[in-house]
Amino acid sequence: MSESTEAVLGENFASAIEKSTTAGSVISNLSITPSEQSHAYVAIRTLMNWCVRHGLIEHSVVPPMKQKASERDRVLSENELRQVLERAQ
Repeated sequence: MSESTEAVLGENFASAIEKSTTAGSVISNLSITPSEQSHAYVAIRTLMNWCVRHGLIEHSVVPPMKQKASERDRVLSENELRQVLERAQ
């Protein structure tokens, strides 16, 4: 690990990145909601890519993951959308 990594992020954080297992195991423990897991994955991946670009770490520990697209069971009707809008105002 470079000295600049420790200077910018701190020794403990930089060590944790190098010793990290997989992003998938971290994400799966964050939430049971798939959308929250997806947001966490994107945030972690963005941070790791930024660290690589700035020479703070040699390579990202975030493996590529295919995110599932889920279909909705139903969509709100016009009346339901109107009620949501009225309550929001």
